[in-house]
Amino acid sequence: MPNRLSTIITMLFHSLKPIFDEQEDIGSAAGLLAAHSLHPDTKWLVLSCEYPFLPPPALQQLILEYQSPVTCFANETGLAQPLVAIWDSEVLEKLRGGVKSGKTELNGVVEEINRRLIRLLWEQWITRADTKEEWDEAEGKQIC
Repeated sequence: MPNRLSTIITMLFHSLKPIFDEQEDIGSAAGLLAAHSLHPDTKWLVLSCEYPFLPPPALQQLILEYQSPVTCFANETGLAQPLVAIWDSEVLEKLRGGVKSGKTELNGVVEEINRRLIRLLWEQWITRADTKEEWDEAEGKQIC
């Protein structure tokens, strides 16, 4: 469904084509499944805007340590971070099946499969900054 934003993106980045969610009310799964529907054989590197301090070396680490079907960073408690990950088509099909049965949590899918969790070289890289307060706290810790 084209809108003003897609028109602006097309004008600024001629080769980029936005992918719009096909389903509502399923959270982050919507974007992954929309991308998978358009390109079913593609591996997707997912990087959420919630992690603004993640530097290029962290993405390089993720790519170098990737193992199918999904590789995610894990936080200091070992919890998978599925929005900083590489997902392949096999696990996206499992996600699609989960969504059909009402399971929309990305972590739930990641926990049920043979996934690879990797530790960051520097834990502060996955500091979230969803609010001004979190941003200020991160700046105070000299993360950025």
